Amino acid sequence: MTTVDPWWPLAGFRHLATHPGLWPLALAVVLGSGLVAAASGGLLLWWLWPGAFAWTWAWWWDLGIAVAATGAGLVLGWLLVVPVVMSLVLEELACRALVAAGGVAAPPALWRGMQDSLMAVAADLPWRLAWALAALAAGLVFAPLGLLVGALAVGRAQVRDAADTALAVAGMPWSERRALLRSPTIRAAMPVAAGCHLALGWTLFGWLLLPSALACGAGLRAAAWRRSAHAQS
Repeated sequence: MTTVDPWWPLAGFRHLATHPGLWPLALAVVLGSGLVAAASGGLLLWWLWPGAFAWTWAWWWDLGIAVAATGAGLVLGWLLVVPVVMSLVLEELACRALVAAGGVAAPPALWRGMQDSLMAVAADLPWRLAWALAALAAGLVFAPLGLLVGALAVGRAQVRDAADTALAVAGMPWSERRALLRSPTIRAAMPVAAGCHLALGWTLFGWLLLPSALACGAGLRAAAWRRSAHAQS
């Protein structure tokens, strides 16, 4: 049985930092994720902006709604769009990390891999929508609380997506991955990923590296996760 390791996201950052050959792939993810963030967050903020500044409660209330809705839209776009749009690049990162760890890569065919990414997001869709609504509600009450809930939502979803991608690359079918993704083996890393998201948020663009680092970290652990799941079945 594999010991539950919540720190594999940090191992992913270390692996990414020490393997320059992965940096072009990580840059592609940063650019793609940045476009998603600009589309889902920036455009929504522009649309909801309350207009010219005014010292009125109504203006500040409208501003609070605009900021909270923008945060929720950013979280929703991050949870639903990035895993699918960037699936091929993240799959390659996970594949290289898996091989570097001594595992054998058996990635699915191109169309099958994208289909699996859609299935993984669809299976988790109710939870992702609930987390986005929770981030919106928390942001309306207290903006920093909305940031915290949003970070937890991103950490939860991206750990799940990274683990799913890495297990698929390791040759594990969706029917087996689905149960493993709900296990403590995977879920233990979610608070760590949320903490990384919050910490990297202070670097302006550093948080866009999180999907790449998680793909690497999950790739390093995927073979052990698969062996553990087969041993328990």
